[in-house]
Amino acid sequence: MKLCDISSTPHLCAATKTGPSPQKAGPYLRERSLKAALANHQAAAAKQSLASPRLSEIVKTIQSSLAGGLLTAALVQAPHVLAAEVIRGPARVVDGDTLEIAGIKIRLYGIDAPETKQSCRNAQGQDYACGEESTASIKKFVGGSDLSCEVKNRDMYGRSVAACHLAARPGKDGDVNDWMVANGHALAYRQYSKEYIGDEERAKARKAGIWAGDFQLPWEYRKEKKQGKASSPAALPPGRPAVAALPGASSSPGKMQQQPSPQCAIKGNISANGDRLYHIPGSRSYTSTVIDEKSGERWFCSEQDAQKAGWRAPKA
Repeated sequence: MKLCDISSTPHLCAATKTGPSPQKAGPYLRERSLKAALANHQAAAAKQSLASPRLSEIVKTIQSSLAGGLLTAALVQAPHVLAAEVIRGPARVVDGDTLEIAGIKIRLYGIDAPETKQSCRNAQGQDYACGEESTASIKKFVGGSDLSCEVKNRDMYGRSVAACHLAARPGKDGDVNDWMVANGHALAYRQYSKEYIGDEERAKARKAGIWAGDFQLPWEYRKEKKQGKASSPAALPPGRPAVAALPGASSSPGKMQQQPSPQCAIKGNISANGDRLYHIPGSRSYTSTVIDEKSGERWFCSEQDAQKAGWRAPKA
């Protein structure tokens, strides 16, 4: 693995990317990513007061690529854009799953933390700022330590998506991504990685962090906020059931669900066609299925119970 040391070459770290070789990359970096890489290079260089011939070469290559739409040519002419794979240095915490090293934004790989303004409910049913708590937790864990971040890819915003460790603790106990999920300050982002699912399940079993109470899934919160519908626990009327801390739970008005007990996790859903279908944990539609008990949907403790009540498993 090639190392990108932020203390000596921060302008190269900004273009970190793993993936196919430049010759085989084709449109591996889309125009948006190239623009983001260009902006990152220029910002990092300005911040560090660097005037590097190599940086100028990268910038000119990307600029000409954007002008001519020659993505493959850009990678072939400047293969060092893909060369570095690790970003090192002291980090500034942005939020529960985002860091910044020398002006380079890093999105933590495979995890998703509550948004900064997101609220949750604790075990006593009281509202608290779980997004702020998540941010405070990662700040405490990272402290003033240097980090070593292995870049996996780049997201749609041009950020480096990486797995980060405390540089002085390269083992599991220094794994920032792992620690956040294992302690209930973030969730495994299953859409992009299955690496932290085990940590999430153990955190859930221990009722660690947000698992001690009720919360809305961060990606659902962002989606509803974008649609202008995101709600916090405080917005729920008195006596209304809280959102169950389960994959697929949502605090959308009219679509509330509360699992009666950990042993009764099978979801009995009624489709738009009136079909009564049950979904077991881990099945294809389990996460996206939300139970609305007011419309006759319900939870089951076993497949036998669901079948006796007239529900059936979905067709494969």
